[in-house]
Amino acid sequence: MRILIVPDSFKESLSATEVSFSIKEGIVSVLPEAEVEELPFSDGGEGAIEVLDKHTEGTLVTCPTENALGEAIEASYFLFGKKKKAWIELSQAGSSSPAGSRFATGTTASEAAPRWSLMPRQLDTT
Repeated sequence: MRILIVPDSFKESLSATEVSFSIKEGIVSVLPEAEVEELPFSDGGEGAIEVLDKHTEGTLVTCPTENALGEAIEASYFLFGKKKKAWIELSQAGSSSPAGSRFATGTTASEAAPRWSLMPRQLDTT
Protein backbone atom coordinates (compact mmCIF):
# COMPACT_ATOMS: atom_id res chain seq x y z
CA MET A 1 0.00 0.00 0.00
CA ARG A 2 1.27 3.47 -0.93
CA ILE A 3 0.28 6.48 1.16
CA LEU A 4 1.05 10.13 0.48
CA ILE A 5 0.88 12.52 3.44
CA VAL A 6 0.39 16.20 2.47
CA PRO A 7 -0.36 18.20 5.63
CA ASP A 8 -0.26 21.88 6.46
CA SER A 9 1.07 23.08 9.82
CA PHE A 10 -1.00 23.03 12.99
CA LYS A 11 -0.97 26.74 13.72
CA GLU A 12 1.37 27.73 16.54
CA SER A 13 1.98 24.13 17.59
CA LEU A 14 3.55 21.96 14.84
CA SER A 15 5.20 22.73 11.52
CA ALA A 16 4.00 20.92 8.40
CA THR A 17 7.15 18.78 8.59
CA GLU A 18 6.43 17.82 12.20
CA VAL A 19 2.79 17.03 11.34
CA SER A 20 3.75 14.80 8.41
CA PHE A 21 6.36 13.00 10.54
CA SER A 22 3.81 12.35 13.31
CA ILE A 23 1.20 11.08 10.84
CA LYS A 24 3.80 8.83 9.21
CA GLU A 25 4.80 7.38 12.61
CA GLY A 26 1.15 6.55 13.32
CA ILE A 27 0.59 4.90 9.95
CA VAL A 28 3.80 2.86 10.09
CA SER A 29 2.95 1.66 13.61
CA VAL A 30 -0.31 0.19 12.27
CA LEU A 31 0.75 -0.65 8.70
CA PRO A 32 4.50 -1.43 8.86
CA GLU A 33 4.57 -2.64 5.25
CA ALA A 34 3.09 0.58 3.86
CA GLU A 35 5.19 2.74 1.54
CA VAL A 36 4.69 6.20 3.06
CA GLU A 37 5.87 9.43 1.42
CA GLU A 38 5.76 12.79 3.15
CA LEU A 39 5.20 16.08 1.34
CA PRO A 40 4.76 18.87 3.89
CA PHE A 41 2.64 21.62 2.39
CA SER A 42 1.59 25.16 3.17
CA ASP A 43 -1.38 27.28 2.23
CA GLY A 44 0.95 30.27 1.95
CA GLY A 45 0.75 31.31 5.60
CA GLU A 46 2.75 30.16 8.57
CA GLY A 47 5.26 27.50 7.57
CA ALA A 48 5.48 28.42 3.89
CA ILE A 49 9.16 29.35 4.11
CA GLU A 50 10.09 25.93 5.49
CA VAL A 51 8.22 24.20 2.65
CA LEU A 52 9.79 26.48 0.01
CA ASP A 53 13.26 25.91 1.43
CA LYS A 54 12.85 22.14 1.31
CA HIS A 55 11.17 21.84 -2.12
CA THR A 56 12.17 24.89 -4.20
CA GLU A 57 15.43 26.18 -5.64
CA GLY A 58 16.54 29.21 -3.68
CA THR A 59 18.08 30.47 -0.47
CA LEU A 60 16.72 30.94 3.02
CA VAL A 61 18.05 34.25 4.38
CA THR A 62 17.82 35.53 7.95
CA CYS A 63 17.90 39.22 8.83
CA PRO A 64 17.44 41.36 11.95
CA THR A 65 14.14 43.21 12.52
CA GLU A 66 11.79 44.08 15.40
CA ASN A 67 8.55 42.55 16.60
CA ALA A 68 5.46 44.57 17.57
CA LEU A 69 6.96 45.29 21.00
CA GLY A 70 10.11 46.78 19.48
CA GLU A 71 12.21 43.81 20.55
CA ALA A 72 15.09 42.77 18.32
CA ILE A 73 14.36 39.48 16.56
CA GLU A 74 15.51 37.66 13.45
CA ALA A 75 13.13 36.97 10.58
CA SER A 76 13.70 34.78 7.55
CA TYR A 77 12.71 35.22 3.95
CA PHE A 78 13.14 32.95 0.95
CA LEU A 79 14.99 34.26 -2.09
CA PHE A 80 13.96 32.26 -5.18
CA GLY A 81 16.87 30.80 -7.14
CA LYS A 82 16.48 32.13 -10.67
CA LYS A 83 13.79 34.77 -10.24
CA LYS A 84 13.98 38.27 -8.90
CA LYS A 85 11.45 37.43 -6.19
CA ALA A 86 11.42 36.81 -2.46
CA TRP A 87 8.84 35.24 -0.15
CA ILE A 88 8.38 37.22 3.06
CA GLU A 89 6.24 35.47 5.65
CA LEU A 90 4.45 37.84 8.05
CA SER A 91 4.46 35.27 10.84
CA GLN A 92 8.28 35.28 10.75
CA ALA A 93 8.15 38.67 12.47
CA GLY A 94 6.47 37.10 15.48
CA SER A 95 3.88 39.85 15.52
CA SER A 96 0.20 39.77 16.31
CA SER A 97 -0.23 43.50 15.71
CA PRO A 98 -0.75 44.95 12.21
CA ALA A 99 1.69 47.79 12.93
CA GLY A 100 4.38 45.38 14.06
CA SER A 101 3.81 43.18 11.03
CA ARG A 102 4.11 46.13 8.65
CA PHE A 103 7.35 47.31 10.25
CA ALA A 104 8.94 43.87 10.27
CA THR A 105 7.74 43.16 6.73
CA GLY A 106 9.14 46.48 5.53
CA THR A 107 12.46 45.85 7.24
CA THR A 108 12.67 42.37 5.75
CA ALA A 109 11.72 43.63 2.27
CA SER A 110 14.35 46.38 2.50
CA GLU A 111 16.95 43.75 3.34
CA ALA A 112 15.83 41.44 0.51
CA ALA A 113 15.56 44.02 -2.31
CA PRO A 114 19.30 44.65 -2.90
CA ARG A 115 19.90 40.91 -3.22
CA TRP A 116 17.61 40.79 -6.25
CA SER A 117 20.08 42.93 -8.20
CA LEU A 118 22.81 40.34 -7.52
CA MET A 119 20.79 37.60 -9.19
CA PRO A 120 21.14 36.65 -12.88
CA ARG A 121 18.85 38.67 -15.11
CA GLN A 122 15.82 36.86 -16.46
CA LEU A 123 13.55 37.68 -19.39
CA ASP A 124 10.58 37.11 -17.08
CA THR A 125 11.10 39.37 -14.06
CA THR A 126 7.48 39.38 -12.95
